[in-house]
Amino acid sequence: MIRLFVFPVILLLFLISSSHSQQPSTLKFVQIWFRHGERLPTHFLNLPGDPYPSVYHEISEPGELTNNGVIQEYDLGLEIKKSYGDFIGPYRASELRIWVGEDNRTVTSALAAGAALFPPAEGQKWNPDLPWLPIAVHSDPSLDWVSTGVEHECPVYEKTFFTSSDYQSMTGKLKNQKLLETIKKNLPLIPLHDIRDVNHILDSLYIRNILNDKRLPLPEWAKDISYDIRPVMIEIHERLTNLQSPIIGYHRERVLSYMEDHLQRSVKNKAVFLSGHDTNFMMLGKALGINELKTNLPSFGAHIAIELHEYNQTSYVKFFYTTGVGEPLTEAIPSYCTEICTLQDVQNHNEYQRVLPLDMIKICKGLTMSEQQSIVTGSLIAVLAVLLISTVILTYTTYSYRKQLIQMKDPECQRLL
Repeated sequence: MIRLFVFPVILLLFLISSSHSQQPSTLKFVQIWFRHGERLPTHFLNLPGDPYPSVYHEISEPGELTNNGVIQEYDLGLEIKKSYGDFIGPYRASELRIWVGEDNRTVTSALAAGAALFPPAEGQKWNPDLPWLPIAVHSDPSLDWVSTGVEHECPVYEKTFFTSSDYQSMTGKLKNQKLLETIKKNLPLIPLHDIRDVNHILDSLYIRNILNDKRLPLPEWAKDISYDIRPVMIEIHERLTNLQSPIIGYHRERVLSYMEDHLQRSVKNKAVFLSGHDTNFMMLGKALGINELKTNLPSFGAHIAIELHEYNQTSYVKFFYTTGVGEPLTEAIPSYCTEICTLQDVQNHNEYQRVLPLDMIKICKGLTMSEQQSIVTGSLIAVLAVLLISTVILTYTTYSYRKQLIQMKDPECQRLL
């Protein structure tokens, strides 16, 4: 009886003491999801009171990182290095993978964070005056397929998603209708056809507020509602992501597959990094049953660390997150776990069914990669068949003409007259 009680206590103390302390005896693998840095609004709206001619491009371009955003991601890299630098060690391409979306801000964020996380080791220095090492990043467009990001990227999925009654009625169900009336009153020339239009305006106002830059100012009328903007944005994306069950299942699949892949490898990797968006965090919260992330959007430079530990031949998972760069790190315990969460616990949490990458592509694009490959393969076979038939015909024709030529040159075959 005492042994049954002592083992869990020892295990709990062991994991608590080793969690987030880079001890290789238990920490075997880590995946880190992080949000890009500060950016300009994704859709530029020319509002009354803006400088004319517009000079916002002096800051950056729509949707691109600002200089402050680059600094935030570099600082994020330093934070990650402080937590996991001893465990990960210097840059080794075979030991880690960095995934980015197709949005430029996810790519530049990964590069900035990588510059801080992986300065060149002594044998990696290629320029004595530049302490920087080029880091390989790999693009995965599905990181952008979340919330409003499915627009123009998922032609099959968006046909039914944006025409569904749940989506069409979303604007009228928002809690703060007074905010919408204020926007309509002050921006009468900007149509609000559906929730995407509302989100574009709110995003523009929110970014203008945090930038505090005269080149892209917040209108005077919007200063009175500045504190109400973010809660409505969170509500919008919470409602949108709740309608996207396949994408939630896809996030669950990704988290689990990275850990399962690590365990199955003969040569182990150490880390996977994913540069994404605030709505990826919301999806992860729903997929993993982490209540703190389900209904909130993190600030720029936030990250989630999912650690895989091993003790007594059992795999355990620990979750840590920040709400923004420079914010304190907090441990999150999924709703279905107690103080200790095994990998099997996470695998058995079946609120959302796992969606495989090929299935996600089919849901989004209408074709799986295997079907696309089948089309290409079939086309190549058809081309080869045509070439083969042409070769046979050409060979036969050549042989026939050659035979006739030989006969014409043969004296026995020539006519006497």
